[in-house]
Amino acid sequence: MSGFEVGEITAARIRELLAAQASFSIENNLVTADNYKLIAGAKAAGYRVELVYVGLDSVPECRFRVQQRVREGGHDVPPAIIEHRYHQSLSLLKQHYLSFDHIQLVNNTDRATGYQTAALIEKGKVLEVQAEPALWANGVVRHMQQRERFAQVL
Repeated sequence: MSGFEVGEITAARIRELLAAQASFSIENNLVTADNYKLIAGAKAAGYRVELVYVGLDSVPECRFRVQQRVREGGHDVPPAIIEHRYHQSLSLLKQHYLSFDHIQLVNNTDRATGYQTAALIEKGKVLEVQAEPALWANGVVRHMQQRERFAQVL
C-alpha cells in the first residue's frame, strides 16, 4: 500500500469520526493543505482542536533521527523529503495556527533531556514561552506575536 493510499484511508476514517462526533487524536506531520482542510472540517463540526507540535531544531537532526529509527527497524525517508517536510510543516503551521484552539509547541531536540514544552498558545494568543525556546519554536512564536501586534494596530 502506498503512502498516498494510507493517507486516503486515514482521511476517510477521520471524516467518519467527525460525522459520528467521536473524540479522537491523530499523529500527522501537517505538510499539506489538505491536513488543514480536515482541521477546518472538525472546527466546523464544533470540535475543540488541540495541537501538540513536536519539533527539532534542524534538518540534520531530523535526518539523524530517521537514521536512528531505521537502525531500530523502522521505515526510512529520503533526505530530500525530510528537508521538504521540515520546512513545509513549519511554514503551514505559521499560516494556519489560528485553526487550533490550543497549541503546545514541544521541543525534542535535546536527546538527553527529552521533550520540553517550548510554548503554549490559546486561540492564537501566546500565553507562555520557555526562557530560551528552541530555534524552530522561537521562529513560530515570533511569527504569531508579530501577527498579534499587527492585528492590534488594525
